[in-house]
Amino acid sequence: MERVGIYNRCSTEEEAQINALEVQAAESLDIVRGYKDWKLVDQYIESESGTTSKNRKEYLRMIDDIEAGKFTVVMIKSIDRLARNVKDWYLFLDCITRNNVKLYLYLENKFYSPEDSIITGIKAILAEDFSRELSAKIKNAHRRRQKLKSGLNISREMFGWDKVEKNVYKINEEEAVHYREAIDMAENGIGFTNIAMAMAEKGVRGKRGEIISAVQWRNMIRSPRAHGTVLLHTNEMDFNRKERIKVPEHEWIFVEDALPAIISKEHHARVLAILDERAERANSAAKRVNKVSRHELGGKIICADCGKVYYRLEKRNDAVWRCKEYVNFGTKNTESGLGCDNTKLAESKLYKIIDNACKEKMKGIAFESQSLIDETIKILRRTFTSDKTEKEQKKLENRRTKLQYDKDKLMEKLMNGVVSDEDFKFYNLKINNELESIEEKLEELSKSKEKVKEQEERLQEIKKELVTGSIIEDARAKEFRSYIKQIVVHNNGDLDIELDINKLMRTNIFDKDISTIRVNYFRVKKTKNLMIEDRERIYQIIKQDIYITRPEICKIMNLGRHAVDNRLKELRELGRISYEFKGTPHWIVYDQGVEEAESVVENS
Repeated sequence: MERVGIYNRCSTEEEAQINALEVQAAESLDIVRGYKDWKLVDQYIESESGTTSKNRKEYLRMIDDIEAGKFTVVMIKSIDRLARNVKDWYLFLDCITRNNVKLYLYLENKFYSPEDSIITGIKAILAEDFSRELSAKIKNAHRRRQKLKSGLNISREMFGWDKVEKNVYKINEEEAVHYREAIDMAENGIGFTNIAMAMAEKGVRGKRGEIISAVQWRNMIRSPRAHGTVLLHTNEMDFNRKERIKVPEHEWIFVEDALPAIISKEHHARVLAILDERAERANSAAKRVNKVSRHELGGKIICADCGKVYYRLEKRNDAVWRCKEYVNFGTKNTESGLGCDNTKLAESKLYKIIDNACKEKMKGIAFESQSLIDETIKILRRTFTSDKTEKEQKKLENRRTKLQYDKDKLMEKLMNGVVSDEDFKFYNLKINNELESIEEKLEELSKSKEKVKEQEERLQEIKKELVTGSIIEDARAKEFRSYIKQIVVHNNGDLDIELDINKLMRTNIFDKDISTIRVNYFRVKKTKNLMIEDRERIYQIIKQDIYITRPEICKIMNLGRHAVDNRLKELRELGRISYEFKGTPHWIVYDQGVEEAESVVENS
């Protein structure tokens, strides 16, 4: 019984070709049903160009099924239905040859054979040339039709309009209301991300029920379709490069009044002028930010005090982030107003805080860690092992049984005088040699199976590590960093981590409640001993220089103001220091040991 897979393809989505594809698919089914020993396994139907296999999903699915041994015969109408590219044709031949699959060309009513390779190769070359010529003709026809404005040739659905008939559209009033509302929001200075969020929360969805992203809203609001003009011929297919390329702007075609206008042309022009001005400001800001750093957090850390970005400064042991105002002018000068005293951020500590905050926030979000682990192990298993081992072993064992049977029959024929001694020796030696070869191969496969067993044990160890370890959580936290839009740093150490909702909406972790995460840079749990060490160091610093200021202590200690204030407060409560404001302000240090001071506090 032959297991058959049918492949049907036509090159375009025009109505005539769609009808031809339906006829081709029906013909193929009738032919398969006409053979009693043929069983249909699957049929692959698509309307795509044959110049490349890149975008042909059904073709690629068929190749995967061939590799999986799903069928023994592939049936096509003719070579040009399968490929119009010589390279793809020979790659396909290699695939079916390796997997022992036959190719049936029903237009010629014959199976492909290796002897046909030269002829079929020539046909594939001719098909490629024909496709090249056809592509040029279609392209010219499109250009001519567009220039004459004899047809819009819009293949995609458009939010805000419904297609009534060919080249005739009417406004979808329900969608148009949201379209106009989005345009008004943009005119009032609301960003595309906020527009997308607001519309998503209202339940506004695209033609296929999907959330409309910020990029899509930007394109829709900026599109001349809003005032009824359709823009054509902005890109075209480059046959030689097998990809779509942008067409120079002077070759674009504008078809005015092609659609019913959702807003007036004058209104749309005002909105575009506002958006262009805003985009120019944003581009200027982006250029300044790009000079800050190419680091993943570059331009994203913002000072809440002065609104400036943070610069990344390389240190010997760790990088630190400081406000641009501090880098340029130092600490805050009350007279000039220049400088900044906002928190200094150690990069290693900042990363830990961000990762921990993200892990904490993501605990309540559905995340299929187990399915991810299973998929990882599945990929590794497929890489390490081969499912052909069992099939090969079974095939060899069946062949060995057959040879043993042939050997017994040969002996029987010798005993009955059917074969001569010389013939017996010849055929018996041939069988023995093959049996010896089979035994060697079976022994190799047995060793291979032992290796597979070892690999499986290793895979289980990897799975255990993935399940019990923190690898998945760490990977999620690192991925989460890419969703950070900006980090606003407050003087008290609070960090407002704002996330890019537009990016989150394209993932399975979209939740408006996690758009901003607030953490405190200083509230990192320290052991009591470490806090006492910090306090003692500050005490010694003050003892050496009673005129030292708090910002200077922060700088020496590499601690934030909040942490230093806490240690100073403890020293005051312990009666070890005080501050004198009379004359030149300075510290007063009391020579009281730490143990004595601690006992004083405990007794009080």
